[in-house]
Amino acid sequence: ASAAILFFPGVGAFGSCMAMLERKQLVEPLRAYIRAGRPFLGICLGMQTLFESSEESPGVAGLGVVPGAVGRFDVASHGLYVPQ
Repeated sequence: ASAAILFFPGVGAFGSCMAMLERKQLVEPLRAYIRAGRPFLGICLGMQTLFESSEESPGVAGLGVVPGAVGRFDVASHGLYVPQ
């Protein structure tokens, strides 16, 4: 509650991240912090959790601060490579 800026990095799977946030009762405090317009930087998975959901973990709700779902890159049809 007293943080001046919140950096929210993340590595791992969307579903397990959201499960951990639920277990530690951090979902509502995170939503309240972000909705209050306070400085927030989500990196990688930290950014993905802001959305309503992710194709990576069907049926798992995100923080829902940003409308929409995180989708996979369509690399096959473009001949691209995405690491990991």
